[in-house]
Amino acid sequence: MKTFHVIDTDDSEVMLRGSHDECVKWVADHDGDPCYVIRAEHEVVNWERDDYQFPRLLAEILAVSHDKLDYDALCESMDVVPGELHELFDRADAAWERVKRETCR
Repeated sequence: MKTFHVIDTDDSEVMLRGSHDECVKWVADHDGDPCYVIRAEHEVVNWERDDYQFPRLLAEILAVSHDKLDYDALCESMDVVPGELHELFDRADAAWERVKRETCR
């Protein structure tokens, strides 16, 4: 028997013990809102995965602030040349795109 978290869109949460099917039935019996998320207690969610969130963070920083980013200061702080910095951002973006392809099916 597992413990599941049932989370509604308003962030209210109910913890249930039983099978996944029993939790799905509970959701259906309680208005059947399709926005409920049922997650096993021990299940790691994408938000908790550094290998997902770190490339996402770098890719989003570059996407929203590339024209405001102080590349020279960042290069100096990291002890890299501009080409290496751009390569890191490209690698982060490629890693984030890979994560999106793998998780958004």
